[in-house]
Amino acid sequence: MSFLSRLSLRLFRPALAKAIKSVVYIETYLGNNMKAGGTGFVIADDVICTCKHVLKGAAKIIVHTADGRKIDVSNNIINLGIVADMALIDIPDLGLAPLEIDPELPDVNGDRRVFVPSMTRKGLRMTKGRMSFRDTDELIFVSPNLGSITQQKELALIVKPSKQGDSGSPVLTRDGKVRLMVNAYSESAIIKFKDVKSDRALIMMYVTFCARMDSVLRDAEALGLTE
Repeated sequence: MSFLSRLSLRLFRPALAKAIKSVVYIETYLGNNMKAGGTGFVIADDVICTCKHVLKGAAKIIVHTADGRKIDVSNNIINLGIVADMALIDIPDLGLAPLEIDPELPDVNGDRRVFVPSMTRKGLRMTKGRMSFRDTDELIFVSPNLGSITQQKELALIVKPSKQGDSGSPVLTRDGKVRLMVNAYSESAIIKFKDVKSDRALIMMYVTFCARMDSVLRDAEALGLTE
């Protein structure tokens, strides 16, 4: 565990320390000896939430829990999100506590610091970030890597460097509650907000795009897998 991870846990125990017990590493086998991976977290009893794209093309899926178990979920029930980039994996007798979810985002004057626990083959990686000054209900254009402009809906932004394996990570505030889920990352992005009358766009660096939890919860409710 990195120095930052240890420091974060010391400062904000027990909330963060308790939360990371319900974060898992998802290892995927894509064929031709290729492996990939992402992160997931317990969203309801015996249900893991992650990004849909983490599981894409996987011939075999292994969930690694923080308590050292390796669970083959290749043949488990997996439900894919309708709107959000999310997937739910049913794991009977998982025995891990669901994380507390609060889809409300802090206002512009609130504490916008966030903590992102990601699980990798080497264990926990905790990074810090900061929510963007605007909720991206107002976001209409994003250009990942300064490429073609695409429309994004029901996303929020946090500013932090990300690494491979962060997709599916819960974005926690220091009370240990899940506010967002990591979807994608771009070292630079061109962003225009609907509420800004000027035609000028912003260039932001180290942008992590996150699914809003209200969108994730709506999909989960439609799939009938959360309490």
